Amino acid sequence: MSETSIRWPRFSPAAGMKPEEWPVACIGPGRVGATLTRALVARGFPLAGIGGIPDADVERLAGEFGAAVLGTDYTGLGTRARLIVVTVPDDSLAEVFGELLQTAALEPENCLLQTSATVPACPLPASDRSGGEEPLFLSLHPMKPVPSADLGPDHFTEVSFGVEGGERARSLGCELARLLGGQPVELSARDKPAYHAAGVLGFTGLAALLEAVTELARTIGLGEEWVARAIAPGMTAMLPDGSEPGRAPLLTGPVSRGDTAVILAHLEALEESAPHLVPLYREVTQVNMRRAEADGLMDCDTLCALRQLLETF
Repeated sequence: MSETSIRWPRFSPAAGMKPEEWPVACIGPGRVGATLTRALVARGFPLAGIGGIPDADVERLAGEFGAAVLGTDYTGLGTRARLIVVTVPDDSLAEVFGELLQTAALEPENCLLQTSATVPACPLPASDRSGGEEPLFLSLHPMKPVPSADLGPDHFTEVSFGVEGGERARSLGCELARLLGGQPVELSARDKPAYHAAGVLGFTGLAALLEAVTELARTIGLGEEWVARAIAPGMTAMLPDGSEPGRAPLLTGPVSRGDTAVILAHLEALEESAPHLVPLYREVTQVNMRRAEADGLMDCDTLCALRQLLETF
């Protein structure tokens, strides 16, 4: 790369990230892209344009800020946007990154940022890259559901961000996470799927449990209003207090007492009215049994009896 093509100042972790030095473009303004763009603009990042597909989403977000519509032509984009946020579906990441590397006139001080929870910071194999000086490849994944494209710029405040990439890219990602009001967690590419699975179990898993409870309640004539009134508040109360990091919820229920008769009655009721929920109940019970064993709440004989019950039912 010739010296005359160098345009952006070198990022130094010691000096920090100055938003005004990082014009940003968003490619793929869906729920995550639109929300992240609003958050960046609110914190002083100049907006260079919105690109990708579908056209309606691109034009909608571009119109919100009066920004340029880039479409899918990224020629020379790296000279206008130093930070290029790519929030397309995972199976399109390699294609978009390849197009950007070929056409966007990227420099070592550009950054290609993607938000995939499982794909490495650079989704392209080494054989598909030029081998010369490359931009910073950064993966920044917010550990928070993004259910809408209309969320405000503070949606990611106090959120954990998984940061993955090379050493300088990780430094940049940690700084960016803090600028967004969150907390960075540095990850290896290998750790990303497990990191994301934890979030899926925590967020959609909780939603799935509530849906399972609602299904079971219907079998005895109780509706969603009863679940909202009688169950949901207790689920919220079981969550750890955020002011006490590391404190797990107190284990309650029949597992904490080693009450095999109650668990047997539960299994029989489920088998009769909602047999598809038996495996879910069994798995939840086994997780709670491991917790009870670790906390010294269950003697060996009771533990063995419960295991035999779950294995034979």
